[in-house]
Amino acid sequence: MTEAAQSDILAGIYRRLGKSNELLALIGSVLERASGVAPVVGQRPTPIQPETPPMLRTPLPEQGELPLAGCVLKCRPRIWGSTVNFYNEAWMLFKSNAFILAELFDHREELTRATHGKVHLASFQRVLSALVRAGAATRKGGVYTLREPNDELREAVERVRNTKGGAK
Repeated sequence: MTEAAQSDILAGIYRRLGKSNELLALIGSVLERASGVAPVVGQRPTPIQPETPPMLRTPLPEQGELPLAGCVLKCRPRIWGSTVNFYNEAWMLFKSNAFILAELFDHREELTRATHGKVHLASFQRVLSALVRAGAATRKGGVYTLREPNDELREAVERVRNTKGGAK
């Protein structure tokens, strides 16, 4: 959802609240005239302030730089799951070259370290199956080929990983 859409939704909610408060005041005055019972006077709502100008923003830092004081980041950096970390490390090891499962066993220390110890030797086959289901890898006769990682493929791997039976 864009920032403009969010501000439009909030403005609509504030307008509705203002109309609701006016209607409540009107109902209270009608009840007072009809029954002679004075309504309970509550706090007056504060008037809606005009929208404040956006904060001054400094440009976002380049990749690898520390954020500057006063820099407003649009969102937190994405933290990927262990399956995506496995995928990234396998890409660094094999690129788009074909490999078999036994070749992964030769690099088990690097792959386990990349996943912070969450994916071990026994899970390699399940992770590769998840990569194939997500479209991040292809399998033909026991030979796997990885596609270059990008955010769309990483998202697909995360979705497959989070489904029932997916490698976590």
